[in-house]
Amino acid sequence: MGIDRSLRILITTIILTALPAVIWAQAQSGIAGVARDTTGAVLPGVTVEAASPALIEKVRTVVTDERGQYKIVDLRPGTYAVMFTLAGFHTVRREGVQLTSGFTASINADMSVGTLEETVLVSSQSPVVDVQNARQQRVITVEVVDTLPSGRNWQAMAAIIPGMQVGAGTGGSNQDVGGLKGEGNVLAIHGGHATGESRQRTDGMLGSNGGTIDRNPYRVNTGMVQEINYELGVNTAENDSGGVITNIITKEGGNRFSGSVFGTFANEDFQSDNLSAKVRERGLTTVNSLRQLWDLNPGFGGPIKRDKMWFYGSFRYWGSNVQFAGLYHAKDPQSIIYQPDLSRPAINDTWTTSYDVRLTWQVTPRNKLSSYWGEQPRRSLAAGGGTTSVTIARTPEGLAYQDIPMDYTRKLVWTSPVTNRILLLAGFSFDRTWYKPSPSPGVTENLIAITDVGRGLGWGAAASYSVQNWPPKYLKGSVSYVTGSHAFKVGYEWHHSRDTNSSRTQNDVTYTFLNDRPTTITMFTSPTTTDTVRDNMGIFAQDQWTVARLTVNAGVRWDYYANRFPAKQLPPVRFVGARDFPEVTMPRWMDVNPRLAVSYDLFGTGKTAVKSSISGYRVHNALPINPDPLSTSVNNANRSWNDANGDFVPQCDLVNLDANGECGPISNRNFGRTVIATVYDPELAEGYGKSLHSWETTATIQHEVLPEVSAGFGYFRRTYDNFTITDNLAVSSADYDSFCVTAPADARLPGGGGHRICGLYDLKPSKFGQFSGLVTFADQYGERREVYDGIDAIINARLPKGAFVQGGVNFGRTKTDNCLVVDSPQALLNCEVTSPFFQPAISVAGMYPLVWDLQLSGTYQHKPGPEITASYTARNAEIVSSLGRNLSSGINGTATVPLITPGTLYEDALNQFDFRITRIFRIDQTRIRASFDLYNAFNSSAVLGGITAYGANWLRPTSILDGRLLRISAQLDF
Repeated sequence: MGIDRSLRILITTIILTALPAVIWAQAQSGIAGVARDTTGAVLPGVTVEAASPALIEKVRTVVTDERGQYKIVDLRPGTYAVMFTLAGFHTVRREGVQLTSGFTASINADMSVGTLEETVLVSSQSPVVDVQNARQQRVITVEVVDTLPSGRNWQAMAAIIPGMQVGAGTGGSNQDVGGLKGEGNVLAIHGGHATGESRQRTDGMLGSNGGTIDRNPYRVNTGMVQEINYELGVNTAENDSGGVITNIITKEGGNRFSGSVFGTFANEDFQSDNLSAKVRERGLTTVNSLRQLWDLNPGFGGPIKRDKMWFYGSFRYWGSNVQFAGLYHAKDPQSIIYQPDLSRPAINDTWTTSYDVRLTWQVTPRNKLSSYWGEQPRRSLAAGGGTTSVTIARTPEGLAYQDIPMDYTRKLVWTSPVTNRILLLAGFSFDRTWYKPSPSPGVTENLIAITDVGRGLGWGAAASYSVQNWPPKYLKGSVSYVTGSHAFKVGYEWHHSRDTNSSRTQNDVTYTFLNDRPTTITMFTSPTTTDTVRDNMGIFAQDQWTVARLTVNAGVRWDYYANRFPAKQLPPVRFVGARDFPEVTMPRWMDVNPRLAVSYDLFGTGKTAVKSSISGYRVHNALPINPDPLSTSVNNANRSWNDANGDFVPQCDLVNLDANGECGPISNRNFGRTVIATVYDPELAEGYGKSLHSWETTATIQHEVLPEVSAGFGYFRRTYDNFTITDNLAVSSADYDSFCVTAPADARLPGGGGHRICGLYDLKPSKFGQFSGLVTFADQYGERREVYDGIDAIINARLPKGAFVQGGVNFGRTKTDNCLVVDSPQALLNCEVTSPFFQPAISVAGMYPLVWDLQLSGTYQHKPGPEITASYTARNAEIVSSLGRNLSSGINGTATVPLITPGTLYEDALNQFDFRITRIFRIDQTRIRASFDLYNAFNSSAVLGGITAYGANWLRPTSILDGRLLRISAQLDF
C-alpha cells in the first residue's frame, strides 16, 4: 500500500508543479526545414510563420536557430502557407503545403537580398517524404474515407494497409464486405500481437474498456472524423505499446459554417448469393445474407465566435440485420437435441446511436481548450456474431442478448505555447461502459448450454452471462522544448480503472456432446463476481536532434503496472459453500524500455530518406491467468459422463467429486475450494523486467519518385521474450504414460490419414485431479521463442485532379518454438511451428476522376487463407490397447488428438475487389455525391473459417466472404 500511496503523491506533484500536459494528437504534425541565403549560408533569426484555416489561432510562429533550422510542432492537419521573413531579404512564401497527422513536412527557403515588401512566391509540390521521423504510419484523410468503398469504420479502412490483420487471432472471419462485420476488432501488423498491443486513441487520448486496454468499446462516429492515423511501428517513447496505434483525429469546426449529411441503405435485394459448388461440397448449404443495412450520419459545425470558439457535432444511427449461414432457431428450445426450424433463421440484429460534439475555445492568444462529449447506447440481439470461434457455431438460443444502455466518453484538453520554443498541454478523459446481457428471447431458466464437438454446434442457453462495468480514467501530459534543430519532450500518462464483472452460468453446468451423445459435464461455481483495480503509469523522455542530414530520435520510457483485487465474500451456491477471498495486489511491474531511431536525408533534397530503428516494448495483459484469488481458485472442472440409459440426465451425485453413477471423477480436486490453486513465483510477481517483452528492429528506405509520388521498401523483425508458463507442481513428466492413436482414414487428411500418431500422453490415474499451479518464467524449463521477419513494398501517389493510388505488398513469416516440457511430455508434439513465408498480402486503393464529374474508385485485397487444423476426439476404447489401461478420466473419457501438423495446411487465398462510381453535383459551395458501391464485385466465396473439430462436419465452413453487395449512398457537403 506504501507504493500505491507514493505513486498518488508523485502523480499529484507532477500535475500541480510541473505543468505537464496531454498530447492532443499523439503523433504530432509539424513543418521543419532550414533557411539559407543565395550563397548557401544558413540564416539565423528568420521569422517563420505557418498559417492555415485549420488553426483557430490562425498562425504559428517560430524563429530559425543558429544553424538556420526551425521546427513548428503541434499543427492540426490541413493546408498551410509558410512564410519566411528577415530584414534585408525578400519575403519567401510557400503555399499549398498539405499536412497530415504525424507527418513533418520539410520546407526550406532560399532567401535573396531585397526588401521585406517584396514577396517571392515559391510554387512547388507538397512534400511526401518525412526525412525527420522514423515512425512507420499510414494516414487516411476524410477525403479518402468519403471516396473509397468501405464500411465507413476505422477497422475496415485499416484493411487496405498491406499486411494488416483485422481482428487478429480469429482467422479471416472479420474480413469486411460493405460494413457487414461491424466494429470492435483489434489490429496487428508485422508479427505483432493484437491482444495486449493494439491501441485506439481519439485526438491522442487513449480509449479502452478498462482492463483490456487494447479495446475501446466506444464506436467511432465517422461524421466526426478528419483523419485516421495508423502508427504501424517504430513507436516513440510516448507510447507504451509496440503494436498498431490508431489515432482518430476529429473535426473541430472553423470560421465558417459547414457540414455534411451521409446516408446509405441496402437490403436482401442488393446482395448476391455466392454459395458456390465448392463450398456446397464441403457441407455448407446456406450463406450469411443481408436483411438490412443502414447508416444515417449528419454533422455540422462552425464558429460560436470567429477566431475564438468553434464547434462541430454529429449524430449517427447505423446498424444491420444479417442472417447467419446454416444457423436456425431450435424447433423446440426445450429439447435436449437440437433440431433446426428452417422457417426461423438466425438473425444478428445490431444497431448503434451516437451523439458527439467537440468544442474548441481560444481562451487567450496562448491558451486553448478543447472538449469532446459523446453518448452511445447500442444493442445486439445475437452477441458474438453467431460464432464463438471458427470452431463452434452457436444457435440464437445459445447466445446472449446484448444490451449496452450506457457507453459514453468525456475529454477535456488545454494547450499553451508559452513561447515559440515551449509548449504545454494538459488533458483528462473519463469513459463509462455498462454491458447488460440477458438470455435470448425464448430461453427459459431450465435450459443448459450444450456444445457438440462432433457437429461443431452449440445450442441451449448461452455458456455464460457477464454483466460488465468499465469506468476507466485517463490522464496524459508533456512539456516540449523545440528549437530549429532540437526537440525535447518529457511527459507522463496514467490510466486507472475499477472494473466489475458478474458472471453466471445457467443451472451451474454445461454439457459437451460428441455427435449427439453426452461425453462431459462441466461444473461451475456460478455466479461469480470479480472486482479489479488497475493502474498503468508511464513517464517518458523523447529527444530529437537534427545535425546536417541526420536526425536522431532517442527516447526512454518507464512504465508501472499494478493490479489490486479487493477482498470479496461470495454466498453459498449449488456446488460449494460460502467463500471469502482476501485482498491481493499483484503484479507490481516496472519496465524501462529504450527507443532509438535514425533518419538520414540521403541526398539532402528532402526526397529520399533512409531509416533504421531498434525499440523495446512491454506487452500489456500478458499474464497467463488472472491473479485475482477468485480466478486462481478452481471455479470450473470437468467430469466424464456415460449416459447409459440415453435420457440425457446425469444419473449421479454431482456434489460427490468421486466417480459415481454415470459420472467420472472430477478433473480437479480443488474445485470450489477457497484454497488458491495457482500461485506466482515471487520473482515474477514484482519488480523490473517481469512482463512479456518485445523488440522491434526495422530498416527502411523511402523515395520521392515523382512529385507527390513516393515509394518505400522496408524490413521488419519482431521478437518476444519473457514468456511465462503455469507448472502443475503436483505432477511431473514421470507421472504421464504415452500412447498412440490411429488417425481416421480420410482422403482430406495429409497422406489420406490412417497413420499412427504418437507422442500423446495421459496422466496416471493416481495423480488425476491433483493440481497446484505455479506461474513462473518459461526459460527455467527451456527456450521459448517467437520471431517475425517480414518485408513491405509500398507506393503512395497523389495525382492531378485529385486522383490517387496507394498500396503495396507484405511478405512475412512467424516462427514459434515452444519445445519445453513443463508437465506433460506431449508438449513436444508439434512444438515448433513456422508459417510459410511466400504468402503475400496485397492491398491497393485508388480513385480516378472521369468526365462529367464522375469518379471511379476501388480497392483490391489479396490475403492468405486461414490455417486448416483438425482436432480428433478419441474415445477410451481407441486408446486402451496402446496405453495399457483406461484413461485416467475413466472408461468414458476422451483425448483430443491433432491430426494435422500446425503451419502446413491453409485455405485458398482471398481475393476481394470493391468498386465505387460517384457522380458529383455542384451548386455554389454545396456538393452532392451520389455513389453506387459494389463490394466483393466478383462474388468470391473464399473460406474465412471452418469447423476444426474432426467429425462429420469437419471442414464445413462456418464463415465465407459475404456475397457481392450493392450499396447506394448519398452525401451532401455544404
